[in-house]
Amino acid sequence: MTYPTIYSRKLGRFKIRGEMIRGHPEQVIEAFTLLKMLPVDVKFSYDTDSFDYLAMSERFETVPQGYMANEYILEMTADSTGHIELVEVRKL
Repeated sequence: MTYPTIYSRKLGRFKIRGEMIRGHPEQVIEAFTLLKMLPVDVKFSYDTDSFDYLAMSERFETVPQGYMANEYILEMTADSTGHIELVEVRKL
């Protein structure tokens, strides 16, 4: 089976605050859509009230087999109606 280029081990790890998921889930979905992102693993961290994601996206670097994915920060900008206009991805 062959996969599209986006799925060729372009993996990244990042966190989203619990308050963002609970208060604005539509913005999170919109950001994932803009980034053509596919979450493959999600864990909730009670001590930081955040969701820890492992996802595939063309915006992440390719990770060799057996290596840990890099950690990234997602920075979102919304317009006055709350729609996501821009999502920046920055490697830590």
